[in-house]
Amino acid sequence: MALTQLPTELLCQILGYLDVHQLVHARKICKAIKNAIDCSELLQYTIDLGFYQMSEGKSPLGQNMSQVPVVTRRKELHQFETSWQGLQCRHRTTFPLPISGPVYEFVGGIYALTGENHIRFAVLPDHANPPGGPITTWDYAVDTASLIDFTFSPSLDLLVLVMMTATHHQHVYDLHLCSLSTNKPHPRAALPVLKALRKSDAAPDFYQGIGPVKLQLMGEYLAILCRDTIANGDDVADYLQMWTWTTENGYRFVLRFEETMNDFTFLSADRFLLLCDDGTLVIYSFTDKDSSPMCTASLAMPSLMRDWQFAHAFLGGNPVPETIGMSAVGFPFHPNSDDQLLAFHVTVFRSTNESDTHSFVYFIMRSTILRMEGVYQERSDSTTDTEPPEPPTLPWALWGPDTHWFPDSLNVDWQNSVYGFRTVESLNEDNVLGGYFSRRPRKLRVRDFNPNLAFHYHKEDLSGWNGRFVPGQRMGRKGTGIIRPFVEPLGKGLSYREVVSRESFDVTEAMMDESRILLLRRRAENGELEKVEVLVM
Repeated sequence: MALTQLPTELLCQILGYLDVHQLVHARKICKAIKNAIDCSELLQYTIDLGFYQMSEGKSPLGQNMSQVPVVTRRKELHQFETSWQGLQCRHRTTFPLPISGPVYEFVGGIYALTGENHIRFAVLPDHANPPGGPITTWDYAVDTASLIDFTFSPSLDLLVLVMMTATHHQHVYDLHLCSLSTNKPHPRAALPVLKALRKSDAAPDFYQGIGPVKLQLMGEYLAILCRDTIANGDDVADYLQMWTWTTENGYRFVLRFEETMNDFTFLSADRFLLLCDDGTLVIYSFTDKDSSPMCTASLAMPSLMRDWQFAHAFLGGNPVPETIGMSAVGFPFHPNSDDQLLAFHVTVFRSTNESDTHSFVYFIMRSTILRMEGVYQERSDSTTDTEPPEPPTLPWALWGPDTHWFPDSLNVDWQNSVYGFRTVESLNEDNVLGGYFSRRPRKLRVRDFNPNLAFHYHKEDLSGWNGRFVPGQRMGRKGTGIIRPFVEPLGKGLSYREVVSRESFDVTEAMMDESRILLLRRRAENGELEKVEVLVM
């Protein structure tokens, strides 16, 4: 019996073993298979998830989404995407913050910030738990005078506190591994406290931390970047240390960098990316757990005009690989792990006139960066040198066309303003000095770089949509794509959809996750938070 002669129900059951890409191609085989796929709510739902590059999480009540009817799941997915497409929230709430401090974190539907000797956590509403009652908050006592940074993972019930040590200790920082729900030592942690940059970790006799740090969690891995660390009294360098926090004798390493490393992020389960202060991107692999990570490639920035140089750079992108579906209250959809958008902020200045500065943000897909390892391998395989070459710095022309650049300000927190393929910004029209704190209401702008949306732009019903579609291309002054002060074309290669809100908001900065936009209002007199407004999509 031919496949197409099977009963439709059985045929759809067989087709259900295909992934979204295979289903799309299967529709082209013949009319019978196309009709079977188009008439199956489950197969159409699978295609919709792939189109929006989303995966299923947990339902509002915590049960597996397979227990929710497919028709309901598909309707919810379309309503969710329509809400983002029109930038029209389903629910909205504002809550005052009785405390305000310089250190904050926004992960998995929980917003936390420091106060006087404590950290306050707030579970934000979502579409399944709309505002109406009091927002759940709790405090943990902590010595904020010694607190350097913190992060947490609701899905792991893990809270990590970075504390400065006393001067007589032979390490720089204590990393306390606590339960997010109890503030007691985490039951899965091999050690309750990890010691960062111990004397035994490297050659120096002692360290002293004077610069900022960056923490990041990815499953069982915990990494910290320690900038401007003094070793042996006068040697200043940057260090990256990583542990397997669940195993005492698990994989761990310390890397030392003489050049400044401004930022880092995990790229995959066995790759991480370092960002130098000159904007260079350096890829490391830690596939081999019996040795230190290996540099596999570095990517050069576009060249600058004479007398110009890079001042600083930092990056952002959420969620971290291997940590999808982290919402504390349960959200049925989250970006899938196949790919995501990364944001890089860079500032350049003229060395002969340091007041002449320009800031930019560019976006690139994580998959594009990872693909550069293969480009390096091809280049190294073609060399005739008998000695193995050092990992090269790949020229901008090889990867730059796959980026998309925009002028930027210093007021966007790109670490928390990118999620999946979307970005959010508040549009400040007061460009005068002090305009950041202006009380003038601002509109919001959301860009969506999901390549599937661009590819199918002309095939969708966009009636009533007030946004615009911007196709990727190479463009610039006089058609060359070169913008001062660069001497190479800047990338405009990513297509995106952009929507600006009809309504204006009382906001100084905006953040986002998979289902919310956070609007933060800061006081002009001291920069402290005045309130947080939550838009639930």
